[in-house]
Amino acid sequence: MSSSNLVFEKVIKSSPADVFRAFTTPLGYQEWLCWHASVMPHPGGPLHLVWANSYFTSGYYLELIPAQKVTFTWFGKGDPAPTTVEVVMREEIGQTRVILTHRDLGSGSEWNPSREEISRGWERNLENLVSVLETGRDLRQINRPMLGISDINELDSVTASKLGVPVQAGLVVGTPLDGFGAMLAGMKKGDVLVELAGVPINHYAAFHTEMQKHTAGETVPVVVYRGTEKLSLSVSLSHPPIPEPPATAVDLANALRAQTRQADMELEKCFDGVSEEQAAWAPAPGEWSALEVLAHLIQVERDLHTVIQTTLADQIYEWTDNAPARISGTVSIYPTVPALIEVLKQTEDETYAIVADLPDQFVQRKASFWSFAQMMLSITSHTISHIAQIRSALGKTE
Repeated sequence: MSSSNLVFEKVIKSSPADVFRAFTTPLGYQEWLCWHASVMPHPGGPLHLVWANSYFTSGYYLELIPAQKVTFTWFGKGDPAPTTVEVVMREEIGQTRVILTHRDLGSGSEWNPSREEISRGWERNLENLVSVLETGRDLRQINRPMLGISDINELDSVTASKLGVPVQAGLVVGTPLDGFGAMLAGMKKGDVLVELAGVPINHYAAFHTEMQKHTAGETVPVVVYRGTEKLSLSVSLSHPPIPEPPATAVDLANALRAQTRQADMELEKCFDGVSEEQAAWAPAPGEWSALEVLAHLIQVERDLHTVIQTTLADQIYEWTDNAPARISGTVSIYPTVPALIEVLKQTEDETYAIVADLPDQFVQRKASFWSFAQMMLSITSHTISHIAQIRSALGKTE
């Protein structure tokens, strides 16, 4: 390391081509480094990387030699001036030696915050690159800290009065999950979280920002109100429950089918004894009827097909809320509960078929298949999350 350069070296049990891809495609970057990436990998092509904590960097490619070298400029948020990143890949027996040099960092005191942040960032993220390319496991997910609470909502004046707490800002604790840090520390439903690791928590954004500074396994102090009583607790941040994905595309398709069928059975139970008029009734202006929720589930399943297509092209799909026209259009063509459920099941069957036929090259690329499988296996929870909404629209309490 010189006064103006930071040098990092890693040996990765993966091919130089896989490392090159990690620095030259949107999905490649997203799998290990950032939250969103937009790149055009050719000399002079722009590069823009964004993190969930609002940090970003922009630059452009200077040099690209496939499976050997990538060089690009870097101008991060808060940096005094642009810098340069050079990534060299040297093939060794069954592995790749990666040498990343971050050049042109100034030596003045105004550079100290950027130098420290850049150094920490590359150390952490290159460790994740090794994990992602060798095993598929994204350490950002594996080590994501959790309090272990089923839901958490911002405190309002009505809830504050109901709970009898002497504060007007904070987060209301839902149900602490069995075996997770919040329950083990003694947190209870209805507690109001007002401080985490010494930082005031007045709203969810503050909570999210502070949690990003920590990792699973750390122990942090929290302050909650239980009625008028102010309690100081020590919470061990839990690891998220992340199952290992199936080994093959067919196995993944079968796992999705089993999960989805169970969710669909619960979904169909919601409509037992329900007339078509009840299913089409909207609880309030701007709220979906039960039929419209079914239409939304169909559209999400169709969007999944586009997600798969963009993923296979090493691109990133931008999820958006369903436009009202999509919902109303689907309901107008399939205006009954049986018709909508049948279309939903057919669309799910298409998903299983597409997943089962994923290219071997994609499945064998651990960085992509692991994160893809995690995303697909989490989709069932989306269906389940809408069951309560359907019940509410139908006026059911169970």
